[in-house]
Amino acid sequence: MAEISNHYADSRKAIVERLEFAGYRAAFLPYSSIARITEIYDALSENSGNTEFIQGTVNHFHSKLPPDIPFEPLSFLITAYPCPEWDIRLNYKGGQVTLPIPPAYIDPDAPTRRRLKEARDAVAKDHQMTETHGVSIKLLAVLSGLGKYGRNNIFYSNDFGSYCTLEAYFTDIPCENRECTASFMDICEGCRLCEENCPTGAIGAHPVIDVTRCLTMLNESNDPMPDWVPRDAHHALIGCMRCQDVCPANKTARTWDRGHIELDEAETEALLSLPPEDPPRELTHKLKEFGMSEWQIMNVNGRNARLAIEARGLL
Repeated sequence: MAEISNHYADSRKAIVERLEFAGYRAAFLPYSSIARITEIYDALSENSGNTEFIQGTVNHFHSKLPPDIPFEPLSFLITAYPCPEWDIRLNYKGGQVTLPIPPAYIDPDAPTRRRLKEARDAVAKDHQMTETHGVSIKLLAVLSGLGKYGRNNIFYSNDFGSYCTLEAYFTDIPCENRECTASFMDICEGCRLCEENCPTGAIGAHPVIDVTRCLTMLNESNDPMPDWVPRDAHHALIGCMRCQDVCPANKTARTWDRGHIELDEAETEALLSLPPEDPPRELTHKLKEFGMSEWQIMNVNGRNARLAIEARGLL
């Protein structure tokens, strides 16, 4: 039995070391942690000011248990890799307007994901893995020890701040019983910068942010933008960067080179006119190349760009 246990420990160590050598961060979490995860989900309604949305999230989580996969899950493998902020540069009426695209939305480097899969599969070829579903990957990452929450409820990697992308997998690799506490970063103690700079007041007294007021959630929805949202809150093509921009934990990540997408005046006009019945193929292809989904392009990117330009008094 000890030999079997040592074999699996060696497998986990080899997978983590291989991924870290390739530039990723990785950790295992026992599947038995699903009991603690269930407790956290079931307590969400008490810790949030938005019961309806949270209850929908809780119901979705429970509907995915047990996971419908072809093997018994014994652990989670969670991975993180750095992802810098990008900009979209809009050429408009003879000038240029630059809007941020938060790290969570951009994926111009498809080879990064391919290298992650290749590095993982090379070491884990004798084991079964499949992507997780129904459970928050950032919660898995926090419980695994890869990082902690910020007061803004965003995940912060120990190495990359909030400028990172997470992926998680069910695996058939046994893992010792261990999990970290789901808690805020130490730097959050006594710091209120994200709360003070939240443009819509979504960050406040509750441990869980008020998603009904979160600009990120509003920018991701194709519902009409509420009238109560301040005009100067609009600044991004998608999501929101206000809390991440001021966070001390992102001091290093903010120095990383930023990539950019540039649209000429014709492409900018096409973006601002979205959603048309037949969007220009070139524009759609360009935005898809950098990780924008077709749904986002067709339903929210044009509206968000118009609102951000209006906030600058240019439209």
